[in-house]
Amino acid sequence: MLTYRLCTPGRVQPGLRQVGGVIGAIAEQRVAVDAVSGLDGEFAQAYANRGILNDRAGRYEDALSDYKKALTLNPELAEGPGWLWRFLRNVPEAPPTIADRALYLQEELKKPEGDRLLRVPEIDEQQRMYKK
Repeated sequence: MLTYRLCTPGRVQPGLRQVGGVIGAIAEQRVAVDAVSGLDGEFAQAYANRGILNDRAGRYEDALSDYKKALTLNPELAEGPGWLWRFLRNVPEAPPTIADRALYLQEELKKPEGDRLLRVPEIDEQQRMYKK
């Protein structure tokens, strides 16, 4: 079982990205993100991170709702990681942003269930968590 230590509002350890696609761990992390966002109802990054966790867990409607809330609270999140962040992590191409993913999910969820393509692991793994 993962344990969480809240260092400061908005910081959960261990890093949210470390668990990969393990649904049980994602559910536990979602609870931790909910706790953090409860500390600050205006913490857009918590909604963005919870959206990513919901997305990875296959809860696409919840993910879309969280992405929209995050972007409403902080429209700058639509820009995604900047060039310095990418340089320091050796990421040459800009990864998809939550705004990109929200638009994609919105369009896919309009389609009949059998025609939807909601998961592309190679692209989904490029999604980055957000920090305050």
